[in-house]
Amino acid sequence: DGITNMSKELILYHYPQSPFAEKVRTAMGLKNLKWFSVITNRIPPRPHLDVLTGGYRRIPVLQVGADMYCDTHLILRTLDRLRPESPSFFSNSLTQPVLVVG
Repeated sequence: DGITNMSKELILYHYPQSPFAEKVRTAMGLKNLKWFSVITNRIPPRPHLDVLTGGYRRIPVLQVGADMYCDTHLILRTLDRLRPESPSFFSNSLTQPVLVVG
């Protein structure tokens, strides 16, 4: 699975007031991930981002190398795959440790 290669840069496209972006920023901190920030407009148009996402209109968007992740739930799953050794944001059982964000 190529996503586990930590040589890929993480770039978060977001705006500071977004509660969904705050959830992702917090999650990346809890996972101790290095990431870069690109502040975007609160509302479209976002021409620099539209080119990368095919016009997807919601924030946040996470770029991992050449891959774009355009949904907060999917982003959190991706972060779990990037750092599987730390507690997961999701649980498959009642006994597995889970990080609660938000």
